[in-house]
Amino acid sequence: MRNPDLRHVVKLRFTLLGTGPSVWREAWVDRELTLATLKEGTRALFGGPECRHHVFAEDLDHAGWSPQRRRWGDRWTMIDFRDPTVVDESTARVAHVFRDESIVFAHTCNSDWAVAIESGVSDIVAASTGPFRVAEGEGIEPFACSRGPFEREVLLGILADPSHALHEDLRERLAWTVGPWGSYAPDVVDLDAAQRRIDAALTGLVPAEQVVPTALDHVVQALPRLARPGVRAHIDDAGLHLPPVVTEDEAERLTRGFRWILGRAGATGIPMIDGAVDPDAVREGSAALSCTEAHVRALFAAARRMRLMYVRSRRLVVKKSFLSASGSATELWSLLAESLRLCGAGWRAADLLLLAIADGSLSDPAIGLDRVARTLVLAGRHDRGAWGPYGNRGYSDADDDCDARCDCPPIDGSTWHDVVAQAIQDAATAASTEGARTVASLAEYGDLRSAAVRADWVGLDSPPTWRAGALRRASTDSVVSADEAQAVMLREADELIGVLNLLGLERADDGSWLVSSALREFARAALRPRTAPRHGHGSGLGGGLW
Repeated sequence: MRNPDLRHVVKLRFTLLGTGPSVWREAWVDRELTLATLKEGTRALFGGPECRHHVFAEDLDHAGWSPQRRRWGDRWTMIDFRDPTVVDESTARVAHVFRDESIVFAHTCNSDWAVAIESGVSDIVAASTGPFRVAEGEGIEPFACSRGPFEREVLLGILADPSHALHEDLRERLAWTVGPWGSYAPDVVDLDAAQRRIDAALTGLVPAEQVVPTALDHVVQALPRLARPGVRAHIDDAGLHLPPVVTEDEAERLTRGFRWILGRAGATGIPMIDGAVDPDAVREGSAALSCTEAHVRALFAAARRMRLMYVRSRRLVVKKSFLSASGSATELWSLLAESLRLCGAGWRAADLLLLAIADGSLSDPAIGLDRVARTLVLAGRHDRGAWGPYGNRGYSDADDDCDARCDCPPIDGSTWHDVVAQAIQDAATAASTEGARTVASLAEYGDLRSAAVRADWVGLDSPPTWRAGALRRASTDSVVSADEAQAVMLREADELIGVLNLLGLERADDGSWLVSSALREFARAALRPRTAPRHGHGSGLGGGLW
């Protein structure tokens, strides 16, 4: 009988095929893992394509059917290969599949991406170590949306040559693509990022009813895939997954204004006169809280926006759940944090603002709103990019089409892929002098495709229609300055900022933000998992900069 406290693991070596220099990783994998789970882990290990068309096979060079050859996959694998003998990957386990020979995992609609998997030594570890743990590795994996090893080599060549005419242009586009918390360093193997991708991929296999997404999960999913690892790493490094900590005194100071108006309304409510709160109650609040009457009216208005109070029979009445909580500062603190999601339609801007408060960056004069504002712009471009530079991202499920796997954001009408394509075209033009032509320009289309060379890279006279119009597509997107991005953020999060001002958020004369430790914990609480969908789930894309 298996000990539930122990995990029997095997070291698997994953080698990315067709990438030029050797790119490999080693990981300890639970022997009881199914190939369906191994599939998700392998994709995440190298940041590979997310398309459903895939296969595990003993030999891809002779993939035709025979009684001695086995394939593992799902229903689509059977359809792609027209092979009813495909073994169900959800029933096949690592321990029984990996014997003496290696297995190859590949995508059946993308011949550029395949991984050879070899089995090594076994071990027994504590179950708490996890089912798929990265051990070591070498070589930089290409971006999942890279069009084969040739594009990757050109990309690295331009990045390594500061004198190249397109060097700065490429760096700028890559910086936008990976986001303000991401980076692309050709000489760094980030195994921690690979582990985070694996953990996220395997977590996604848990039944949906057992997973409660946080506000930040929605923000991450709104970004292009290449920008997600950087944000996830920042969230982990900032400890935003940890529960908030607040004392009774801190909660009392933070919620004092709201506690007073809820207590004042009580069970009977406050009269509404000509659509406004009774002036007598406003004057009482001004005296009790030592603040202006405008501040008290703002408290009442915020309470209505957050659904703490509502109007019934021309009286402002407190909801029962908040009426019972008004006697406890910490309980009211928690309920207020949950109710922040009801402030305004710009939910993404609101969540990013809360992120900047919770991680301390908003109060850092050197950072302020810069990173979250740029992330908001990036998410907006991702929303509007219905047509990616290599195909239609909006027409069908992007996870089911390898041609649509690229969602890199355009700047001035082009992405980093277009910069690389321009460098290739320039090189091909320079080589074709005095009537000479490149070998690729004389090749058949089928040969170009099998070699992962795009027809429009080499000036093919009649490029196939499936690539027509892909390069440097028309777009109104352009570089957005830091000031413009922050203006969008302030506009989208305006209502939330108004509520946070009532809770102690201040802005100094020099533009920097003053954030108390209690408010940071309050923002952390507002970003905790939510059990219900958002109210008025808006896009958060205002301003026309997209």
